[in-house]
Amino acid sequence: MEIGLQFLMPFNKKNIKENELSIQIFKDGFSFCTHFSKKFIPFKEIDILV
Repeated sequence: MEIGLQFLMPFNKKNIKENELSIQIFKDGFSFCTHFSKKFIPFKEIDILV
């Protein structure tokens, strides 16, 4: 997994355009955001084999 400044999401983008998708990963789950909707999926709801 890559980490560091070059892999961070930019903070200056406030609006998602119609044809864009934002995927954000949090400590307890992840979120898919489009111009029209947002969906948060907690890690406990999915079975991920590590």
